[in-house]
Amino acid sequence: MTRVLILATMLAGLACRGPAPPTISNEQQTERARLRNLGKAFYENPTTRGEAVEVLRQAWQIDPTSSGDHANYAMALLRVGQTAAGVAELEQVQRHDPSLPHSYFNLAIAYKDESRRAEARAQFEGLLRLVPDE
Repeated sequence: MTRVLILATMLAGLACRGPAPPTISNEQQTERARLRNLGKAFYENPTTRGEAVEVLRQAWQIDPTSSGDHANYAMALLRVGQTAAGVAELEQVQRHDPSLPHSYFNLAIAYKDESRRAEARAQFEGLLRLVPDE
């Protein structure tokens, strides 16, 4: 239960990550915000978590350079049990934006759950380097 709350909190934090890049039109920004909100609602409801994956993927596809939207999609995959796909997406997020603390935290949890202890530890250490006070 605690892990679910932590993941939900991380998702909520990512959804609020700053304004959209200027390369996105106002209409696209509005649609992305709508999809994020809908995806978050689906993510929080156990009966609609599968729908969150598709909606958050659509939000990310509006701007494929958005690490926050990509991470939201990856966490939705993890939430519905698509662990291999979720981990692969989070690894891509981290390669694209190594300054995003949420990728380290969520990869650490996913690796720990798969008994990949050394990789989990490395992710937690990366998280501590980025946000030592967390």
